[in-house]
Amino acid sequence: MEAYAKIPKVLLAAIGSLLMLAALDQTIVSTALPAIMNDLGGLDKMSWVVTAYLLTSIVVAPIYGKLGDIFGRKIVMQFAVIIFLFGSLFSGLANNLLTLIVARAVQGVGGGGLFVLALTLAADLVSPRERGKIQGLFAAVFGTSSIIGPLLGGFFVDNFSWHWIFLINIPICIFAQIIFQFGFKIPHKRKPTNIDYKGAFFLSIALTAFVLIASFSGKEIKIGSSFFYFLLLICFISTWVFVRIEFSTDDPLLPMDLFKLNNFSAYVFIGFLSGAILLSTLTFTPVFLQMAKGYSPTSSGMQILPLTIGIIASTSTCGIVMSKTGKYKLLPTFGSIFLIAGLFWMSRMNAETNGVTIGFILLLIGIGLGPQLSVITTAVQNTVKINQIGTATAALTMFRQIGSTFGVAFFSVIFVLTIKRSMNFLPTEKIFTSPDDIFSIEPGSLVNLNASQIVAVEKSFSAGIETVFFSLVFVAMLNLIASLFAKEITLRS
Repeated sequence: MEAYAKIPKVLLAAIGSLLMLAALDQTIVSTALPAIMNDLGGLDKMSWVVTAYLLTSIVVAPIYGKLGDIFGRKIVMQFAVIIFLFGSLFSGLANNLLTLIVARAVQGVGGGGLFVLALTLAADLVSPRERGKIQGLFAAVFGTSSIIGPLLGGFFVDNFSWHWIFLINIPICIFAQIIFQFGFKIPHKRKPTNIDYKGAFFLSIALTAFVLIASFSGKEIKIGSSFFYFLLLICFISTWVFVRIEFSTDDPLLPMDLFKLNNFSAYVFIGFLSGAILLSTLTFTPVFLQMAKGYSPTSSGMQILPLTIGIIASTSTCGIVMSKTGKYKLLPTFGSIFLIAGLFWMSRMNAETNGVTIGFILLLIGIGLGPQLSVITTAVQNTVKINQIGTATAALTMFRQIGSTFGVAFFSVIFVLTIKRSMNFLPTEKIFTSPDDIFSIEPGSLVNLNASQIVAVEKSFSAGIETVFFSLVFVAMLNLIASLFAKEITLRS
């Protein structure tokens, strides 16, 4: 535990708490949305409460990484905390939906910085060899926070009001701000540099278009519509212009030379894939549990806790192994094997699968995901130059979040199409007026259905979850292949 001993416990707690807030606020709103819509109205704009935060947090991630390298992590982190604090305050005090959406966007601007800088601060505090334990701890905090977010959201709504899911952030931000001011003493000498404003602009445009496509295609944005193709064109053109700028500028926001580094490319790709696997698992498992097995939202959240236990166990083990041996290459490989086994077993799940079996499967998936969340961060930081650590960590964070967004959007389409196809093989005229009626059923209203309708729901959602997780097996296989291409670069002491 030498790595922990080198860092004041209160500083470690401050960093961990900020990472926790950044992760929590991606998921905590989900269970509170019905209460928010009941209070503020605007049901047709409900998804923007989630998307506004996601959009701005992804867009600003690479910018924070670069600013941290230029100005120092402490001052940039304090700036991010202030932005997040005000975003939380205005979200908690919002009295109409537009104010809440804008406040959530402001909160995302701060949250994106909290996530990137919390992971990067470990690089300022300890060597790569000792950093494995710290990154393992942070990965466990991130994984746990993402999973318990919906549970906490439900708790605050049931016992207080939805406003407190935002207001509770304020004292934590103040605590962290005080600790950073007086407890973070590492000096930073700023070097004269030109900030890549053009690159930041075009990357922001590209990411904005991407998130809008991923979040709203098939809903507010009809696939195949003129606006859909317009956003797609904007995304491709902005990405192309951004890459051209990065090749030509003296101090790029995201140096293209980083992708020439074998380990950087391999681990960023793994980050993209593991992000898709994690958020897809967190998204579709509760839906299956509530619709096919009749779990309550709280019970489905509790059922996912073994995933957290698996993540914590494997990240902690990986940190110890990295600190003792200075090596890490095989850890994501072994993790991918557990991941493939767990996802394949999950694809065999149906309405008759008992809770103990589901918990064990999720434990396996958590064990497999742990190395993908913690090891690759340290590996990327160990690959690049010291003055590029913030930039590289931000790039990894950005691609992981892009993978999460793309994964859920892509597998949502597969999930819905599979359910519709499954309904076509059932005598729908005797069960539902239309196969699409199945998507209007609320989990709590299953008890009002007749026996044949309940069977239809169970079979259709079981088919959907089977297809999604069987597809994720191939994603995990890509993860395994990518880990084999990485090279072992001994961690610096």
